[in-house]
Amino acid sequence: NCFNDFGFLLVPNFLGDDLPSISRAFDQAFAEHEPIEAFSEVHFGGRNLGLPYIADLHPDLAGLKDDPRVLGAAHSLITGEVEYRESAGNVYECDTSWHCDLYDSPLDQFHVKLLFYLDPAGAETGALRVLPGTHLYQSHYAKRLRVQLDPWSAIEQRYGVSAKGVPGHVVPTQPGDLVLLNFRTMHATFGGAPGRRLLRDPGAQRDLR
Repeated sequence: NCFNDFGFLLVPNFLGDDLPSISRAFDQAFAEHEPIEAFSEVHFGGRNLGLPYIADLHPDLAGLKDDPRVLGAAHSLITGEVEYRESAGNVYECDTSWHCDLYDSPLDQFHVKLLFYLDPAGAETGALRVLPGTHLYQSHYAKRLRVQLDPWSAIEQRYGVSAKGVPGHVVPTQPGDLVLLNFRTMHATFGGAPGRRLLRDPGAQRDLR
């Protein structure tokens, strides 16, 4: 299927009628708790404000951990025993260059990231971009791109295009959409007005092999 072959899957309108309450809870959590600025070599042009463990900071967000829809989405991709991974909220005021998620994700485990989008995003307004197939982590293709696309400031010298110009697949989203992403899939975001909101990993699972 799309996830196994390309490393991502879009589920439109996943949150449905719960979107308004989830959106309000996200904003309330950011208003009542001090976000931290994420410092990363892949962020440029602005700030990435993050709020770790956001699902534990508001009851409407905590409910996602046991939401049958969330658990069903995870179990549809993962077989065997699973373990919950912590949540985070992000407000993006920056671009994010090409990277995959390696932190605290051992290679002998299969990790699925759940991305809930709370604002519309398109090709020019901060939509997720992916490099399909890079989730096949040990392939020559994936290994080469991890080297060639790091750091972002050297991409234009290597390829003659900016980081944004790298030919990835754009995944446009509307508020309430869910993107399931393999941790190893290289991804990026470019453009968009400051304040793009993303709820990450509430109820995300990993396979214990």
